[in-house]
Amino acid sequence: MIFAYTYEKVLAGQKWQTRRIAKPGDSWDADSQRVLISNGRTKYEVGRTIAVQPHRNQKAIGRIRILDIRKETVEDISEDDAIAEGFPSRADFLDEWRHIHGKNADLRAEVWVLEFELIETA
Repeated sequence: MIFAYTYEKVLAGQKWQTRRIAKPGDSWDADSQRVLISNGRTKYEVGRTIAVQPHRNQKAIGRIRILDIRKETVEDISEDDAIAEGFPSRADFLDEWRHIHGKNADLRAEVWVLEFELIETA
């Protein structure tokens, strides 16, 4: 999983949650606690470990384990969740979200909220 803007926070233990835009066709399978894409392939799954990459096509710098998954809109982020994302406040998180996704980023967009633990650094 690419953490281009926040990988240092992941490695420092300052970030234990991330939001990823839910794409059309994504679905939640509650029985197996996983997100499926339209062809039935698993996208995210509770208990799965994932490599942490600073950028696409770069070597992994750590591994995380997904602990929980839920779906909400970007604007639903709480102060506590913003801290879990590695930011001092909800406002700071939303400013960074706009920076990453463009000034007109849709804050009503649905996202997968992945809670994770850092289990390894490279």
